[in-house]
Amino acid sequence: MNINITSRLFITFFIALFCNPIEVFSQVLTNTTSISITKTWSQQPSGYTYPITISVPTGTPPVGGFPVCILLHGNGGAGSSFISQYINTLQCHILVAPSGYLNSWNICAENSDAPDVEMINDLVNILQTYTNVDTNKIRIIGSSNGASLANRILLKILILV
Repeated sequence: MNINITSRLFITFFIALFCNPIEVFSQVLTNTTSISITKTWSQQPSGYTYPITISVPTGTPPVGGFPVCILLHGNGGAGSSFISQYINTLQCHILVAPSGYLNSWNICAENSDAPDVEMINDLVNILQTYTNVDTNKIRIIGSSNGASLANRILLKILILV
């Protein structure tokens, strides 16, 4: 049987696309990766897009990918400045630091009523799609009301288990 070059290219593309999708569509998380998560609620009916700062260690990722630490700032803080507090402590981790609505997180009597737990869930799901992320080692650290949000997330997970 004689197969022309166009047919061969199509067959090669088809095999690569459907038999090896990870290699075809792999993406690496970098310092310049833009992760966009927008949520709507009563305070922001048009939506709020969470600013997210990312710091990825230099060098080759370990087997299985880099562990990730999601950093949750305290009330009045911002992810971009909070990341600098951990960059020397967690050198082997990808650091991901979102900023909450009104520089706060939705816990108790704060100014924000944002769906922050759902945003973190979306963020974890997105992070798991990157090839240089260890999907079994995604952690959360928070300070002040960021620690309260981390505890809320833990409690939601424990209730679901």
